[in-house]
Amino acid sequence: MFGSCCAKAENQNNPWFAACRNGDVQFVTQNLAEFAPLRESERFQIIEQHMNQQDAMDSLAVSSFFVPFYITVPGFTGLHYAIFYNQKRLIQILAPYNILMNTLDEVKLPTQQQLPFSQTTPECINSHQVFERSVVIPSNSSPLQLSILLNRLQICDLLLELLHSTLIAQQIVLAHVNNQLFNDLMYLVKLGSDEAFQVLCKHGKLLTKKEFKYRNVMGLNATTIAIREGQAKFLKYFLGLCNDKDLLKVVQKHLKSTINVDYLQLTRQNRQISQKHNQVYKLAKLYFEKKYPPAPDWLQTSPIRETMAETQLSDESTTKAANNQNNSNKVEKSQKSNDNSSQDYLQPLQLDTVFQIAESVKATRKTTVKEQYKTLKEDSDGIQQVTRESQINKSVNQVTQMSAANLMWEDTRDQMLEKSQGSSQNRSGVNYSQSQSFARSSQTNGTRLNTHKVHSIVE
Repeated sequence: MFGSCCAKAENQNNPWFAACRNGDVQFVTQNLAEFAPLRESERFQIIEQHMNQQDAMDSLAVSSFFVPFYITVPGFTGLHYAIFYNQKRLIQILAPYNILMNTLDEVKLPTQQQLPFSQTTPECINSHQVFERSVVIPSNSSPLQLSILLNRLQICDLLLELLHSTLIAQQIVLAHVNNQLFNDLMYLVKLGSDEAFQVLCKHGKLLTKKEFKYRNVMGLNATTIAIREGQAKFLKYFLGLCNDKDLLKVVQKHLKSTINVDYLQLTRQNRQISQKHNQVYKLAKLYFEKKYPPAPDWLQTSPIRETMAETQLSDESTTKAANNQNNSNKVEKSQKSNDNSSQDYLQPLQLDTVFQIAESVKATRKTTVKEQYKTLKEDSDGIQQVTRESQINKSVNQVTQMSAANLMWEDTRDQMLEKSQGSSQNRSGVNYSQSQSFARSSQTNGTRLNTHKVHSIVE
């Protein structure tokens, strides 16, 4: 289990850090539980050690090679000292306790070779010191970043191996960026050595999955750094990722992230400076022509798919798998009796049988649709016919009622005329004829009105 990022303050004259510098495996192992969480509390100092290689090997015994400096850095852990002094045999012992503990201050440290990380900022606590070769370690750098910055790539390889089996630490460490806003992959590209490229090839799937998508607020990312630094082999590796459609989108975003820099134009300018920039120019030109290098081996066998929810430890996954296996065994026992009886029904269908079933279903659907349409049409015609007959019957009834009313009106009129003739003998023939004309006219108008109403109703 990996330790916390918090730590205790060290007591003065504690031999723990001396043992981590010197690679004393026995002392470190015996005192691991007590001293592993400690951070250095002594004041900062760097002392150059003047001794020959043989004396150094005799003194340090287990060191991989002699480091001609004695350093004391406030906030350093035992793992930080082991990385600086290249004590590879202590890495697996200290990493579970210190891999989540980052550096506290920006510091400039001496190195045996010139590295591309030598810039010094005003925040560096020992910026006044002058070394022939040095490297600046930004504050909040992880042990993995420290190993790359110090060119301890064998230790970097060991730490990545440990992270493969610890998912929570893997998420925390590989998602970390220091105060320079760089991640591990960007530092590997900037270092650019053959050994750094071998680390990328060995752990390419892990680094690509966790770190390749990252670009900082200034638009810098692994792809653009490879172009700017003229790292052709790294650029070829990244452009090979374009064979995957998801990673192609990442590369496209990388090259568009820095709006004010035309990297293709930059490679054209730099190709006359060195051969490596000439190779970068050729690769960039092929990319814009959509001609990509071969994909890495791991991408050809298992295309990458980002999963953002890997939060289970390997031991938790093992426990869950064991529980699933037990449940599976119980299910298998309960289903054994049904396997024999259902075996005949589980025979796979032949391809031609599948096509026959599909055609049959298709034909049935067509027939059903036609019959439904025909039935609906007949029902609609029947409903329209019944409605039309109902309207006609209603109109006839109305006409009949109106005709009966007319007959009653005629009878009433005749009676009134007879009474009028009996009581008014002095009425002139002219008036009587006018009354007759008026009656006939009214009857004619009433008949026309009724006929017009019948036509209107039928329509």
